[in-house]
Formats: sequence, structure tokens, C-alpha cells
Amino acid sequence: MFKKNVLYHSLIAAGVTYVMGQNVGTCQMKPLKRNMPKQPPSSSLSSSSAPKDQQKDSAAQLGRLYVSQGVSFSGANKGLFLGLLTLVMVIVVVIIFLVVKDDEDFASDTLFWMTSTTLATILSTGTLLGCVGLYQVRKLCHNGNQLTALDTMLATVSGAGVVLYALFSTVVGAVGVATSQPGTPEQKVDAMLTAVNVLQLVQVAVQSSLTAEAYRRSSWSRHQLFTKPGRQIITYLLCSNIALWMFDSFITQSWISQERQLRFMGLLSWGLLSRISLPLVVFYRFHSGVLLLQIWQKSYR
Repeated sequence: MFKKNVLYHSLIAAGVTYVMGQNVGTCQMKPLKRNMPKQPPSSSLSSSSAPKDQQKDSAAQLGRLYVSQGVSFSGANKGLFLGLLTLVMVIVVVIIFLVVKDDEDFASDTLFWMTSTTLATILSTGTLLGCVGLYQVRKLCHNGNQLTALDTMLATVSGAGVVLYALFSTVVGAVGVATSQPGTPEQKVDAMLTAVNVLQLVQVAVQSSLTAEAYRRSSWSRHQLFTKPGRQIITYLLCSNIALWMFDSFITQSWISQERQLRFMGLLSWGLLSRISLPLVVFYRFHSGVLLLQIWQKSYR
């Protein structure tokens, strides 16, 4: 755990230093605007003052609605329930894993199928709901915001770590499926390993696209403030990323979950690869949760 924290702080410090270096020497001051004398209103504009007053009143009412609503769980109850259910399920699986991982009487295949089925369920659900969320968030208006350079760099580096880990694990599983005897338990385990890591790649691609799209959209109209399109999905993905962060921290980083990769690639090769990619996998879930929380707070107010 100490080594992971050192890597997280080093990655964030490197990103902050990079952004500071990019901004050194750039002028952030805006030119001052001179106070121009106001022209008296003409008679032609006096007739249109009433519609303008009505527009100001409606804008003020919308602003009061914007402030009074604040950030609440309205429009996100189903996503919150499903997300908390996922979080509780992962907590139970993590506790069982930590209790029985050193028990020699407990079958290792049972432990593998329990953890892999849990992970596959979360990833497949996140992928399907992420696709729905990509469709729903397009109903929001553009706000002109973009991910900061630091967030973009952290998301890119951590996403590359997820792709690296999932890609090599997929190769290990695919080779095992091709070389194992058909219908044997070994082939089924390799097939499950391949499917889980393919789902990992697809889910990361969908979630990254949804995060980038939702970050630059927000609610402006009265209809958008009440319907909150996509907020259910954002809420679920926020909870599921917290659950996956716990899963990767306690289960994926355990050597028991990497047994097939170790046998295929060897201790030195896979040890080096896992030491590089696995902390980035955990950090990707943490950083994605932070971005989704920002979207949840800013895009639906």
C-alpha cells in the first residue's frame, strides 16, 4: 500500500509540474476595458422595454430555480440504488476474498469464479449504461468547458496502464484457450479471463468517452433542470468506480488473481509489467470517480 501511495503522489506531482512548466511565461492578465459613456435610450427602444423586462423576470425566476435546487439526489435515485448495491456486493466479495485466500481447504477455482463473475457483472453493466449515458448527455447544452491539461494527462496515463494490463491479460487468456483441451476447466478459466479483460477495455473506452462528453455539457433550460438527462448513469458510474477501486486495490493486485499470467509470462516479466500497470489501473478508477463527481455537481445545477 505504501508503494502505491508513493506512485500516486509521484504521478500527480509530475502532472502538476508539467502543467506549471507549460504555463510559465504566459500572461494571464486580461486587458482593461475603458468605461464608455452610456447613450440615452431612444424613443424607438422604449416600446420594446416591456418584452425585455419580461425576459429579465423569466431569467431571474430561472436563476432562483437554479440556486434553490442546488445539488441533490433528485433524478438519480435509481442510479444511486444500483450503485450502492454494486458497492455492497464488492465489499462482501472483498471480505470473503481476504478471509479465504490463505485457506488451503477453499478451492482456488471457486475463488476465481466468484471474483471474475463479480468483475464481469460490474464491467458489463457499466458498459451498457455508459452507452445509454452517451446518448442521454447529448440532450444537455454545451457549456464550453474542457478537461484541464492536468486531468487530461492523468486520464491518459492511467488509461494507458489499464489498456496495458488488460491487453496482456487478454493475450494470456486467448493463448490458454487456444492451447487447452476443449471443454476442460482450464479452458473455461482462460475463456473467462479473456472475456473479463476484453470487457475491461470496452468499458474504459466507453467511460472515457462519456466523461469527456459530459464534462463539457450542462443544464441550461428549465426542461433540462427538471429531467436531468444522464444523471442516473453518472451516479451509477460514480459508485461503480468506487467499487472497482476497492476491487482492484484488494483483489486484482493480489498474486492469487494473477496466477495464470505468472505461469505464462514468468515471474520477472509479469512482475515488472504488473508493478507498472496495476497501480495505474487503481489510479484510473480513483481519478474517474473524481471526474464523475465534478460532472455530477456541475452539469445538473
